[in-house]
Amino acid sequence: MDEEERREQLVRWMREYGEAVLHLAYFYVRDRHMAEDVFQDTFLRVYSEMDKLRDEGAAKTWILRITANLCRDRFRSWVYKRVLLPGDENLPQEMTASAEQEAVASLERRRLLDFVFRLPLMDREVLIYHYYCELKTNEIAQVLRIDPGAVRVRLHRARRRLKDMLREEGSADERRSHAEAGTDG
Repeated sequence: MDEEERREQLVRWMREYGEAVLHLAYFYVRDRHMAEDVFQDTFLRVYSEMDKLRDEGAAKTWILRITANLCRDRFRSWVYKRVLLPGDENLPQEMTASAEQEAVASLERRRLLDFVFRLPLMDREVLIYHYYCELKTNEIAQVLRIDPGAVRVRLHRARRRLKDMLREEGSADERRSHAEAGTDG
């Protein structure tokens, strides 16, 4: 592949997979600017290692694996030593019928993401790949280099933990509201 073809291929992949790379990076690092840095680093690495990809059909999982590895490297580096909390300004916004509905939806997304971010990394990453990157079990297995059965187990465990956390939070809210009202729960 000559230099022009490499550039054209990179541009195609950036258009096709760029949003998934940015979303994945954001869900790892939880900071929009850092996610944009990971995005750039990912496609620089993709460009430099393009010849290593043997099966173009596996490009998406290969690119997402590079993204995940770069994010993990950031976790281990001195640069990533502070806790970052997600803000709605960093998240993609969906269009809704009214400002009120958007506000409620935004609060619900943020609350759910707060719970997802509390999960251990192994649980969080399978949820991110499955729900936000819309990868199938086999694709997640390729990215993480694990057995598809292990992906299914991790997804099940992550969903259960998330459900338990949400249920516990709901119980705590109910207890607080009863305490504030001066009634027994």
